[in-house]
Amino acid sequence: MKPQLIIFHLTNLLPNFISLLINICLNPMINILIVANQKSVDHYWQVTLNAESDLQVVGFANNGKTALEKIAQLQPDIVLIDLKIPQLDGIKTTQIIRDHFPQTKTIVFSNNGDHSELYSSISAGAKGYLLKNTPSNEIAHTIRYVNKGYFQLAPGLLEQLLTQLTTNSSYHDFITLEKQVRWHFYQLETIIKAEPKQLIDNTLNQIREQLISTLDLKLYSLKNKQGETIQILKKLQEKIYILSLVQILIILVWIGYSLMFLK
Repeated sequence: MKPQLIIFHLTNLLPNFISLLINICLNPMINILIVANQKSVDHYWQVTLNAESDLQVVGFANNGKTALEKIAQLQPDIVLIDLKIPQLDGIKTTQIIRDHFPQTKTIVFSNNGDHSELYSSISAGAKGYLLKNTPSNEIAHTIRYVNKGYFQLAPGLLEQLLTQLTTNSSYHDFITLEKQVRWHFYQLETIIKAEPKQLIDNTLNQIREQLISTLDLKLYSLKNKQGETIQILKKLQEKIYILSLVQILIILVWIGYSLMFLK
């Protein structure tokens, strides 16, 4: 092949290559570990996820213990984990991932949206909860959002979660506690309103006593300073009087000498 032809082909391929590099930099590949006890599930997830340009399945595990070993080895971005796995179940494995592999985010998948499993998964640190019949486009969408730091639930589960929350006993316990706190605040407010004059009078009396004590101290200090000032003035007056007498005596002596000199 002629050099000119090679250069021509390279020139045509260059824009596509640059576009590919930009796409890789802006949308890095999301590495995924699948943890399930059924090979059919593994195959379904692998085919579904590898069809996406930015998703890649990097490994499989069929139990919780193996999953933790694979996470330490592969360091995936996302772990898709079935709740029904042997050795360590999905909840316990998710909790260990949260505590020891914080860079890896876990998405739990289950056959149903059982409320207790959903609550347990969220408490253990799961960042997403999917049903096994979730459409493939929703699966990819959930993985991308969880990888960015968001929390995702399968369609319809959020409404169930909110409905269950409003009928949960812990929710009613919280409301009861809030009412008790409000009642105590109301009692305190009533006591304050019932005796405002006494509270104000006590406060004013305390302020008045503090002011009187401070003023007495200041007056005593000023009186002491006034007495000291009077004593100093008296001493100055005595010195001035003595100096005046000395000056008069000097003048008289000078006059006497002058008269003697004139004679």
